[in-house]
Amino acid sequence: MSFTSNLIPKSFLLGALVVATAAIGSAALAHPTPVEKTAAVQAAVISSQRAEAIALQAVGGGTVLQAVLEREDHFVHWSVDIVGATDEFEVWVSTRGKVLKIITQPL
Repeated sequence: MSFTSNLIPKSFLLGALVVATAAIGSAALAHPTPVEKTAAVQAAVISSQRAEAIALQAVGGGTVLQAVLEREDHFVHWSVDIVGATDEFEVWVSTRGKVLKIITQPL
């Protein structure tokens, strides 16, 4: 018998392993990080108002809830949340004004 099997029940070790695996898995998910608007970032990006206008045009109108400059996987973009008549949209707009992605969810 090993030292571990004498002091710690196997069910406890299995539970600890499950918790550790879940913690590692959740940490591995990509979560966007808001970007601070330093002078260098402001010089390189379009304004939030311009990003909102581009996003509204891409989805055909609606109400802008928020526009956040985010960094995800070392990539900076505007994330614009819009509520339309029947759907909710998250539109990613590049810092140069190109629509990168539109995520749609029904209301």
